[in-house]
Amino acid sequence: MTRVQVEIERAAYGGEGVGRLPDGKVVFVRGALPGDTVDVEILVNKKKFARGDAVALIKPGPGRFASACPHTDELGAGCGGCHFQSSHYVAEWEWTSAAALEAFSRAGRLDLDGVDVQRFSSPAPEGYRRRLRVHIDAKGKVGFFRRGSHDIDGPASDCLVAHPTLRRAAEVLGLKGPGTALLELDADEDTVVVRAEVPKQDIPPLIAPIVGMKLQAGGATHTAGETQFDVEVRGLRRTLPVGVFTQANARMNDILVTRALTALKVQDGQRVLELYCGAGNFTLDIARQGGSVWGLDVGGKAITAGQAAAARH
Repeated sequence: MTRVQVEIERAAYGGEGVGRLPDGKVVFVRGALPGDTVDVEILVNKKKFARGDAVALIKPGPGRFASACPHTDELGAGCGGCHFQSSHYVAEWEWTSAAALEAFSRAGRLDLDGVDVQRFSSPAPEGYRRRLRVHIDAKGKVGFFRRGSHDIDGPASDCLVAHPTLRRAAEVLGLKGPGTALLELDADEDTVVVRAEVPKQDIPPLIAPIVGMKLQAGGATHTAGETQFDVEVRGLRRTLPVGVFTQANARMNDILVTRALTALKVQDGQRVLELYCGAGNFTLDIARQGGSVWGLDVGGKAITAGQAAAARH
């Protein structure tokens, strides 16, 4: 493998650092942050760009600091779920919002120079995540795959961005793999429902905060407890089966919907189309404001849940 020293200029959408090789070619670097100087192992070298991993930190950038996350090291070689755990939140927010704006500009061929773009940071940079996908080994260890491998880095109950109730649920899951499990937080923030795919076994006794579990084992589905959960957006509840897409940060989603409604200025009877609507993240609020709204999605379970929520409200 080729190694080369690179100065990182910015962050790409998705978390990689962006720099240039000595010949001027753009290189995307996992584990590197803007301002870093790193040794990079080149993994992919194409005509117009290259990709690689940061393998040594030569000089840290101004936004880097020692992370408290037990799943990451200074080059982000832990679980790979959070790309910026080794940076201050303000710096992370600046990098990711700039990367998103660049992606919008490039995809939509938009010139945003001089445009007043409003950006909003998360009210809670830790403990906000309402869903968690974990891996389970044969001994019952619950954690995340380390970046670039199938080795489990755990325990998942140490995850800093997961809601405390999810962390407690991961700690008492009681399943043995190899397999995976998806944990979803209910709107009450005290209970969790689980969908797991593991070898054939008995479902363990349900323990608070786990209130329901659906187990796919050996082709057979076993269910214990209530495996639906509630999501609330600006006071409007939807009841969903585990696995239907929802925004992971509930407080940030409320801000997102509020800002979108403010920008839309929906009038009574105005026709609105929401694409990729899921269970009606924006749809219900638009209808509440008097809009005549269609929500479209390929997810049948999400549409069913959204229809039920519309009827309920």
